[in-house]
Amino acid sequence: MLQNLKDRDSLVIRFFQLPLSLWTMLLDQSNGILSPACQRSVYVLSAGMLAFACKIYQIPDLNDVFASLPMSNVDPFLSISDDYRVYAKIHVDVREYDTAADNQFACSVLSELQNKIRECQSIIRDAMVHNLANITELDAGELATPIVREI
Repeated sequence: MLQNLKDRDSLVIRFFQLPLSLWTMLLDQSNGILSPACQRSVYVLSAGMLAFACKIYQIPDLNDVFASLPMSNVDPFLSISDDYRVYAKIHVDVREYDTAADNQFACSVLSELQNKIRECQSIIRDAMVHNLANITELDAGELATPIVREI
């Protein structure tokens, strides 16, 4: 589908697909590729990317959704600033990253995050389809396929 789109429209869609794909990966319970601590860090990165993309493309419909998602305090090593930049926290012992204790903490955080993401999925998808239809030259029906495929 994406190869038939104009370059600009394809780029806009792909800009949102990456963080959504990362979220989909986090929702897959059988995904044992990354440790829980790494999955938690991927969540922070993808949440920051998605919030930043919505800011850049002026999609304010999701501000309340992002406000309801824990984004800054879920990872003791990474955080998201008020302007949606992901940064490494200072004054933390990075040797503790991905240890047994860190992974245990990450497991409990991931369980909560997965539930929250599942609750917000349809709201995020619908808002993105609606707003991206206004940004691109696609109607909502055409846009839903590539966005939904990745979410």
